[in-house]
Amino acid sequence: MSMTSRIAAIVAYAFLGAACSQSKREAVEANNRAVKWLKEQKYEAAAGELRKAIQADGSVASFHANLGFALRELRRFDEASASLETALRLASANAEVEVQLGACYRELGKRDLSRRAWESAARRLPQPIDPWNPAAVFWSARALERLGELAREEDDPEGARLGYERAIRATVPFLSRPALASASAEGRLIDDLKEMAMRNYQRLAWLYADHGDLVSARGVLENAIASPGNRAYVHATLGYVHATEALGASVASEKDALFLRAAAAYRQALEIQSNDPIALFGVGMSLAALSPKAGEPHRDEAKRVLRKFIQSLESTRADSVRVEIARTRLAELSSRP
Repeated sequence: MSMTSRIAAIVAYAFLGAACSQSKREAVEANNRAVKWLKEQKYEAAAGELRKAIQADGSVASFHANLGFALRELRRFDEASASLETALRLASANAEVEVQLGACYRELGKRDLSRRAWESAARRLPQPIDPWNPAAVFWSARALERLGELAREEDDPEGARLGYERAIRATVPFLSRPALASASAEGRLIDDLKEMAMRNYQRLAWLYADHGDLVSARGVLENAIASPGNRAYVHATLGYVHATEALGASVASEKDALFLRAAAAYRQALEIQSNDPIALFGVGMSLAALSPKAGEPHRDEAKRVLRKFIQSLESTRADSVRVEIARTRLAELSSRP
């Protein structure tokens, strides 16, 4: 090759390198703009920028993943799943992408593919769980939760139990973590993991209750309540379990004792969330269900709480069935001598 040819080749390569660098810069800038739109929930704008990024450089997995996230929010699940599949081909080890892809498959009715994606994400759960590294745990724990929900939808109680229990084990270590500023990314993750733990305790309890195992349901909820940072809805669910036990009791004294336990659990929920309508309804109805002799000391409280429940929902016309039940019970209590 002549010197002139070598110089020409060097110049050509230099221009090609500059063009590639320019293209990559444009791709990164478009992705950065898209991330801003994603945070502002402007998903159509985000998708437009991400298509520009991919056109400039289609080899970056995160561009395809972000496009998948935007399209999923736009409920364009076919397109979203294609983008997420591409992201996984480019960088396979990503539990968040697998969880989101599984959600798209679920919406498309592809349950087997959904399960496969979530099982893959669940396998990425680190062992042992490090409560100081929430980012490493979050999406795998979410996958376990999703597997439990999927099994429950498919009337597979054993699969649902296993999913919920594994999700609880993955998230319970975070319950003892001190709260961080919720504005920080780590603080939000820790808050979400704590909420995930409590929600899966509740889901597991409902699973047992729905299959008639009220003893196991009660045990799950008592474990949740003994954990740091328990929630109003956990106490309210325990109230429901006690009330259900009361309805099945054949001895009047046992029935009264269980209804009083139900009322106490619902009161605990109100201590945490003072105007929770489910807890208000639960206290009022549990006390109203007591036998006349056992219920006499609690009649005024029952009437007061039922009135508060009715007033809290009357203007919104929400939960009209419960409101009518509460009105009927209140009228019965008011008519007693």
